[in-house]
Amino acid sequence: MKYKILFLFLFVIGLCSSNAALALSAAFVKPKNGLFSTYEITNFQLKAPLTTLFKAKKLNFFEVKKVKVNGVISYTDEKQNLVNLNVELYIKGYTTTQFCTFPKLELKIPKSESIGTIFDGIKTVDLNTHCVEQDDPSTEAYIQYIKSSFNNHREAMIYRIMDVLNMPSLRARPVLIQYTDTDENSEVSAKPNFAYQAFFLEDYSDFRKKNNLKAIRGVNDVTKADVDVNDTDKLSTYVFSNVADSPNMDLDDAARSAVLQFIIGNGDWFLQTTKTDLREEGHSDGENLWNMKIVEDTKGKWITIPQDFNFSMFMQNYPVVQPINSKVFDLASTESKINILEGFTNKKSQIYEIIKQLDGSGPIIYRLELVFAEIERMLSNLKITK
Repeated sequence: MKYKILFLFLFVIGLCSSNAALALSAAFVKPKNGLFSTYEITNFQLKAPLTTLFKAKKLNFFEVKKVKVNGVISYTDEKQNLVNLNVELYIKGYTTTQFCTFPKLELKIPKSESIGTIFDGIKTVDLNTHCVEQDDPSTEAYIQYIKSSFNNHREAMIYRIMDVLNMPSLRARPVLIQYTDTDENSEVSAKPNFAYQAFFLEDYSDFRKKNNLKAIRGVNDVTKADVDVNDTDKLSTYVFSNVADSPNMDLDDAARSAVLQFIIGNGDWFLQTTKTDLREEGHSDGENLWNMKIVEDTKGKWITIPQDFNFSMFMQNYPVVQPINSKVFDLASTESKINILEGFTNKKSQIYEIIKQLDGSGPIIYRLELVFAEIERMLSNLKITK
């Protein structure tokens, strides 16, 4: 009997150890029904005066967010009934506002419209769109790079991979969507009756409220300039300067985020580690965070939330394996690094299964083989120096 107890004890210890590096999101809320309860691809239609809305792109960063139009989002439910919801539409995102002919959108849904639909309980949701037409020959080189947004389902899959890895993340739902510009003189880059790849992304504010989290923003965040000086509660959230001066930062979690970015081949992110660490060399007052959120949980721990992956190798089908961000990865101890890397390798087969569902997944699989070979090499070296 005592041997059975000993075996059970060792089994539990081993199980906890193998999952320790990827267990942060165990207490995070995962929806059991509604829009984000599945990754099944669904068809939607969106009708709105899009030309009128997109003209707001000419406004400055703060003014463009205030412009709205009314539209209708539609889908067919499980009983084959057509569901129409009246929504408010806003332009979303700095980069796509500047460079995309069809920028990301934000939908605000009145409670009276959402009750009994898959949007039930959702006040706001982001819609990542195709940015530009895939075959548009007139776009600049930078836009050519952003054309990865035409394959939005790949980015949605990255959020799904984070879910499988038990990493705290926003929820994503890949969809096919047809756009109808109701303006009489349409100037919008959307083909009639064509289903574009897109995905709904959970609203960051809703994510925080649902999980009882507090936003932690960078002291140099550009949005700070738009906060009322009397709004002391919101101003108090702009407190992250760098990891070294942030005793509440979960260093293992930050290192885990760096491994995720390494796996998907994403260099378009930044987490300032020291006062002298700059996102762009030569800039004395750059961002403290870029495409990376920080939240504070109920215990006061600061946790990183990676986001926005449309510049990643995963999106571009490039076989190049970029070096891991050692500044962030090296925040963790050797023991933690080993646990983190083993946590990823333990989920390797599930990651492959997700990717195989994508069209043209061959180049991604090939690149992943290279990535996991590098992870195995890193693990070997760490165990030698342990």
